Amino acid sequence: MSGDGRLYTLRGSGTEQARNFDRMSNAKKAGMWLFHVGRPAGSEGNILPPDLDFSEGTEERPDGQPAPTCADTLLPCPHHSTCVDHPDRSGFCCVCKDDYFGNGRNCVEKRMNGKVSGSINDIPLQDADLHAYIVTEDGRTYTAVSRVPPGVGSDLQVLTPLGGIVGWLFAVSRSGAPNGFTITGGAFNRTVEVDFPQSGHHVYIEESFLGPDVFNYMRVQVKLRGSTPSVPVGSKIEVPDYEEEYTRVSQVSTFKSVFNQSE
Repeated sequence: MSGDGRLYTLRGSGTEQARNFDRMSNAKKAGMWLFHVGRPAGSEGNILPPDLDFSEGTEERPDGQPAPTCADTLLPCPHHSTCVDHPDRSGFCCVCKDDYFGNGRNCVEKRMNGKVSGSINDIPLQDADLHAYIVTEDGRTYTAVSRVPPGVGSDLQVLTPLGGIVGWLFAVSRSGAPNGFTITGGAFNRTVEVDFPQSGHHVYIEESFLGPDVFNYMRVQVKLRGSTPSVPVGSKIEVPDYEEEYTRVSQVSTFKSVFNQSE
């Protein structure tokens, strides 16, 4: 902030990402931020970032000019990824470390945490804990909702979309098809309508995926409302293989799914 009250806000200010400012930079050195202050010639603003070359490792270089390598590039990759030079010496790329998932530039833990609120079968849910764990090597995900009222715990088993979305986010790419994380970066909204035609029950699900937190865990907020068929305590639900279709309904990464569940 200047003496006359003018203020420049870094991207991420006022959010949890502010905790990462000591690891971020606009000058290729963690924790260092450089700016032109005043009114540089030919500019409209009075604060500009530094005139530095931030060429990515995969950018084409002019003839005769060597491509950058991991060794000669300052901080080429984020903390949770590893820099790998291309075999043909055309540049480098970033690869997420073994315990992380992503595209090299955005790497997250293979976990997701969140809260579930709302009402199911007229029983209120208030900040129940949602946890998901992903095993990408085996193509499996595990999702659990804890701290729920006893009268609704078994009934929640029929809401398979709560866990199905995790598989879409972290799916192993086949034939170049992108997974959900590649498309959204982990930040998007989703609405789901679950119908049970035989009993007439209906559940509406609203999910807000907030991207990674400061610990690189994916975050989600879930709201439920509606009713489900009653599931006796101790029963186990088995769901056969099914196809799931996602429809993007806006440019701000909002998706919609419709499920018809048999009983």
